[in-house]
Amino acid sequence: MSILRGALQVNNGLFESEWFTNNGEGLTPDDYNLRISSTAAINQPESAQVVIGKQTKI
Repeated sequence: MSILRGALQVNNGLFESEWFTNNGEGLTPDDYNLRISSTAAINQPESAQVVIGKQTKI
C-alpha cells in the first residue's frame, strides 16, 4: 500500500487535487482506492463549517 499526500481543495462542491504520480511518473493502469481526510470541522474556516457543519461525527 502506498500513501500519497497532497493538497486538496473543494471548489463549488468539487474536489480538486494535484496529480497523483509514482515518483513523478504516471500511475500504472489499475483500480485505486482514494481516502480523503481533513481536520475536524471546528478547525475549518467558517466558510467550510457552513457546508459541513460545525461538528463532525465519526
